[in-house]
Amino acid sequence: MFVSKHLILLMLSAASIFCAECDPPHYREGAIFADGDSVLVQSISMPLVDFTADKLVCLATALKERYRDYHYITISIFSSHEASRTLIYGQESNRETMKTLSQMHAECSFNADRHEDYVEIMPTGALPGNSFPRPGPFSTRIDLPAETTPHCNLEIDNRCLIALQQFPYPAKLLNGKPSGSVTLAATITRAGKVDHIRVVKAESISASPAIQNLASWRLEPGPRDESIQITYSYAIDDSLRQMDGMQVQWALPIAVSIRIPHE
Repeated sequence: MFVSKHLILLMLSAASIFCAECDPPHYREGAIFADGDSVLVQSISMPLVDFTADKLVCLATALKERYRDYHYITISIFSSHEASRTLIYGQESNRETMKTLSQMHAECSFNADRHEDYVEIMPTGALPGNSFPRPGPFSTRIDLPAETTPHCNLEIDNRCLIALQQFPYPAKLLNGKPSGSVTLAATITRAGKVDHIRVVKAESISASPAIQNLASWRLEPGPRDESIQITYSYAIDDSLRQMDGMQVQWALPIAVSIRIPHE
C-alpha cells in the first residue's frame, strides 16, 4: 500500500498535536474538606491572570490525572490564598461568606458515577448553597474533554471575562427616576485589565457605579491593547416581581442592561 509523503507528514503532525502535553498553571493548596474513600474536596488558589479557559482545562486534566484513583473530585479555585483556606461548605449567606465566595472564580468537578467532568468559570464568584457553593450568574461550564477551543458566555474578541464585581443595586442610584444610562470608553490592556476609563455620556444617573464596575473587570490576556465603548443602562421594570430580583442582560462589547423590579 502506497502512502504519500505529504500524508505521512500530516499524520505525524496530527499525532504530535494529540500527544502534546499542556503546561498547567502553578497553584497553592488551601483547605482540604474531604480526602478519602475515593473522594477529594479541596480548595486551591492561583493568580487571577491564570484563570483562562485554556489553562483551567489544562489544570483540570492534570488534577484528574494526579487523583486518577478518585471517583469524585471537587476542587474550588480562588484568586486569594486566604480565601482558599476558609470554610465554604454549609455556610450561611452573610457578608464574610459572600466576600470569600466572590473570590472563587473557577471549579473543577469530576463525578465518575454521573459521568460528569467539567470546569466552571465564575466571573462574579460563587453563591452560598444549602450544602455546596453554587456558580454565580454569568458562569460558563466547559465539559471535558474539550474538543474545540473553549469559549465563555461573556467574552470580548475571544477573551473571556474572568472576574468582575457584582452590580450595585440601582434603585438608590436612580433616585426616583425610571431609568438612566452611562456610556464609558476604556482600554483593555494586553494583561486583561481595564484602564483609562472615561465618561462619554451620563444621563439621569451618576457615572461612579458604572466606572467602579468596569474597573473591576479582568479578561484573559491578549495580543494587544483594545479600545471599547460600553453603555450601562439602568431601568425600573414594572413587569418584574420583587422575587425576581435584579436582572442583567449583556450585549458585549457594547452594552449591559440592568433592570430592577418596582419597589
